[in-house]
Amino acid sequence: MNTLILIIVKLSGLLLAAPLLQGMVKRVKAVLQGRQGPGLLQPFRDVKKLLAKKRVISRETSWVFGMAPIVAFSAVLTASLMVPWIDPTPWGYLADLLLFVYLLAIPRFVMALAGLDASGSFGGMSSSREMAVSALAEPALLLSLLTLALPARSLNLHNLIAGSVAVPVFTPAGLLAAVAFFLVVIAELGRIPVDNPDTHLELTMIHEGMVLEYSGPQLALIHLTIWVKQISLVLLLLNVFAPFGLGFAGGAGAACTAVLWLLLKLVAAAIALALTETVLAKLRLFQMMDLMGLSFVLSVTALLFMVTGS
Repeated sequence: MNTLILIIVKLSGLLLAAPLLQGMVKRVKAVLQGRQGPGLLQPFRDVKKLLAKKRVISRETSWVFGMAPIVAFSAVLTASLMVPWIDPTPWGYLADLLLFVYLLAIPRFVMALAGLDASGSFGGMSSSREMAVSALAEPALLLSLLTLALPARSLNLHNLIAGSVAVPVFTPAGLLAAVAFFLVVIAELGRIPVDNPDTHLELTMIHEGMVLEYSGPQLALIHLTIWVKQISLVLLLLNVFAPFGLGFAGGAGAACTAVLWLLLKLVAAAIALALTETVLAKLRLFQMMDLMGLSFVLSVTALLFMVTGS
């Protein structure tokens, strides 16, 4: 029963914090660009507006189109339970590294199928581009996590943080793994320079092209899926390479401190993502593949550094 309560608390916290992080990123980005921008709570208003709208579905679609958002959201929500949140110790939930990576691959696969199922030219083009990005992003994510799993001698995500042997970020292996991980996070979230989540230009969009035919509650569920995936990857990145401020089981004081550190880490992540999107421009498709190749090479090099003990 205690484990069930903790899982419900964690899911509730993630579903509230995920739109908040998205609002923070947009707000910081607007400030850096000299614009007024939306408020921090704008993502909540967007979801509320979409939930009140009716769905408009093409007659060309099949059951794949309707099931894809539900499957994607379920997979991401399951993967989010594996990520250390405010406590590095397990909460009675399986947190296997390989399972986490494969769960994150499910939303990309089903949304690519949905883009093809809508029988639109833009959906098919975006689905093919999404698969091309995943071909390099997923191996880089897996290898960068394996670099951290070697000293911990475990594939459990919690042991990467709570283990007695950690990988310092200011070592060759840790630094390369951190950079590769950050590039993968940008690619997985479809942010600049890989993709632009704010554009609807048909010739450049990737993720937006796959969800172009969605509307109403289904589109709201897709937005929530992206936001939960975003906060899960961000928290994994920060808690693995900066595992301070974690401690929920030490009483009320430790819990308040852990929540405060969580908010500070989310603010730092919002600034980093907004700064990246402000400074960099979206890359062309072939240049984007070079960036993903760089991430893969960095992760392989980090793994070699760890194996050789350099």
